[in-house]
Amino acid sequence: MLIFIIWIICILIATHLGVKKGYPFLGFFNGLILGPLGIFIVMIQDNKHRHPCPSCAEQILKKATLCPHCGNKASQP
Repeated sequence: MLIFIIWIICILIATHLGVKKGYPFLGFFNGLILGPLGIFIVMIQDNKHRHPCPSCAEQILKKATLCPHCGNKASQP
């Protein structure tokens, strides 16, 4: 029973990290299949299609001209 609870916690943590990085399904899938190892994999993955907004620090697409979160002009890194 304890292993099941730990596995569920790993799924939730990996999904949360995946959402913050911009790929929620991949985070969920890694947590579901790999458990604690899935958390580590999600932590080291890098999203090459997004960068942080200079105004609000939310992850936005590199192609974006306006930040959908704060509305400020997004500068290209």
